[in-house]
Amino acid sequence: MPRWLEPLRTLAQRVPAWAVAGAALAIVVALSYGGLAIGTSFKGYAESQSFGVGPLRAGRVKTLAVDVGWNVKPGDTLATMEDDEIAARLDRTREELSRVQAQLATEAESQAVNAERERIRLLLGRADEQKDRADLQELSAQLQRVEALASEQLIPATELESVRRRHAAAKARVESYGAASDVSMTALPALPASIAARIEPFRAAVRAQEAQLRGMESEVRDLVLRASVQGAVSDLNKRPGEVAGAGVPVVTVVSARKGYVVTWVPESVARGIQKGSAARVARPVLFGGSFHGIVIAVAPNLDEFPVRFRAAPAVPAWGRRVMIQVEGESDLLPGEMLYVRL
Repeated sequence: MPRWLEPLRTLAQRVPAWAVAGAALAIVVALSYGGLAIGTSFKGYAESQSFGVGPLRAGRVKTLAVDVGWNVKPGDTLATMEDDEIAARLDRTREELSRVQAQLATEAESQAVNAERERIRLLLGRADEQKDRADLQELSAQLQRVEALASEQLIPATELESVRRRHAAAKARVESYGAASDVSMTALPALPASIAARIEPFRAAVRAQEAQLRGMESEVRDLVLRASVQGAVSDLNKRPGEVAGAGVPVVTVVSARKGYVVTWVPESVARGIQKGSAARVARPVLFGGSFHGIVIAVAPNLDEFPVRFRAAPAVPAWGRRVMIQVEGESDLLPGEMLYVRL
């Protein structure tokens, strides 16, 4: 043995065995819990939340798109439900929509043709009226001339009588128009509104079918079960072919806020815990290290400990729930067991 080691050997022989064992145990505890003494610490766990994803309506599971342990993000497909029945109803609704749309198109075309005919009739009637009025005006002037000539016996009486008959006929035609002509012409600008009123029931039928189709398409989308949070698949509650009731989970996704730890403080010391207090968190494993943290929330009331935090699972215990944010630690597993000193 080298001479420089002899003093150390002599010192080791003088130290009692129990002191060596105690020192070794202290080193192990310090390395395991980063200086956290188990006797003054509380059990905690990395925060986690479970989200069960299930159908809005009872149905049979068709496919599973994920497996346990898979990471998912909002919008990812988890599973699909069978859609045979709703697909058949969707096809019938689309066919009915096509039918009422065809009816609407036919009726709109028919009403447009009728309206154009009515417009032409009104315009021709107006033209006839204007012609008859012009004829009456001309015959009135002719009648005056013929009457003057007849009074001087320059024309035969039969010619005067012929002009009078034609004048009377023209006057009767003009008088037959009367106020009805003005009413007919005012109806011309109202034709588009009249067409719209006639085809409105067909438009309403189309809108009703479109609304029904949108509702059924929404039902089809609901048959695809998607993740609503970012996390990992923790359980497949149903398998393809199994029936799931409304709201019954088919897939469970566990999500956690990185670096957040939950602990329960016994009621004997619960009053002294305050928001903003310093905390130290450690893993209960050899060389697990410890992490600094801060209390960010304290429950306002005492509640019963979860079973996993009780000293004896069968013995109820009461305390306050405390939330801690760990500084710089982001790889805690959701639900991971920890020790917390406050």
